[in-house]
Amino acid sequence: MSEEENYIQTKNSSLKDSFSKLESSVDRMVTKVVSLYDTLEEKEKDLKEKQEKIDDLNLKITELEKVYGSAKNLIDVSAQNYGAAADKYEQIADQIESGDVNGLKNTYAKTDSPADSGTAESDVSEENSLEEIAESEIEEEIDTAESEIKE
Repeated sequence: MSEEENYIQTKNSSLKDSFSKLESSVDRMVTKVVSLYDTLEEKEKDLKEKQEKIDDLNLKITELEKVYGSAKNLIDVSAQNYGAAADKYEQIADQIESGDVNGLKNTYAKTDSPADSGTAESDVSEENSLEEIAESEIEEEIDTAESEIKE
């Protein structure tokens, strides 16, 4: 073999080694890129699931706010009814103390007329029942939201 052929063969061998190293390096990079892409897809999927949970929780919060608003209105109405009843009983007590028999008869007739008979107790009972239902719904929604947040 001539010196020139030896030189060419040495260079050829050197180029083959360099190419082999380059190919190996490219394979490692491609493997890393594929791995990073897979990780990215998993993260996007997790993020989407978490966003759906957040959306569900926001809907439940909206529902809780509605239930809370209804319960608050019910409590306000109950307070007004109790206040009106207290005023009426105070008026009756004042009329009894002052001996105002005619006023007492008129007040008693308005308070215990056949149209009103028993409605005060049934109104209070209905309000208490509605309050219990509202409280139960609120507690249930809070428990559900807490368990979903823990997940």
